[in-house]
Amino acid sequence: SDVCSSDLYNAAVMTSAVKAMGALAVPLKQAFAKHALKLAPVLIEKGADKNMGLTIAVRQVLGVFTSAGCVTFAEAVAISAAKGATTANPRVKQTAMHWIMDVLDGADASTVDKAADSLSAVLLTLTDDGLEEVRKEAFECVAKVARSLEERQRHRQRHHQTETDREGSGRARHGGGQAVQGARPPGEEVGQESERVVKREEAALAHVPVARDVRSADGEKHNEGAAQRPDGEREQAPEDERLEVPL
Repeated sequence: SDVCSSDLYNAAVMTSAVKAMGALAVPLKQAFAKHALKLAPVLIEKGADKNMGLTIAVRQVLGVFTSAGCVTFAEAVAISAAKGATTANPRVKQTAMHWIMDVLDGADASTVDKAADSLSAVLLTLTDDGLEEVRKEAFECVAKVARSLEERQRHRQRHHQTETDREGSGRARHGGGQAVQGARPPGEEVGQESERVVKREEAALAHVPVARDVRSADGEKHNEGAAQRPDGEREQAPEDERLEVPL
């Protein structure tokens, strides 16, 4: 009875201490990183404790270390891999697997993609573990990694398609701008057409003979530019248009 009470008391104290680590990690963030890297392997070992309250607190605080930025995704994978490969305790392996699953849930596809090689090596090793629960969780993590990588690939394809469409629309706008730039404004075309009409009229008037009044040898006045009749006789102006000029 005294031993059980002592174990429960120790577990309660340890649980409070673990929760205090998480309470410090949240506000301190990267300033707590140095301590978090040292505490993480110890917490994974404590995850093998039979007290359920302590194991839950350990898993929660390990997740806080990564979500607060104290431990990076790659660092969490490396620590979990080291503990999972070196320990024979299946519950420690489970704690390491739980941490990997938690960081996978909070990581984006690009982060998983960068650590895919090291993460796959760890998970493939744990899929051959002698404990069924460890193997099951390892396969679940492999499936999560595969889904994340597929999502990353789809994102790259969408990004590439978007860039291709943007370049195509840019070339179309550039070509249209050149066509518009080469065209003349409607007002300018109308003005040039009017100028051409005036020049044609001036050229036509330049070929019209100018009528001049000259005197013939007999003293009669006649119009040099007046039209001639077919029989060679000069066309006379109407009576009302004739002018008498004194000799």
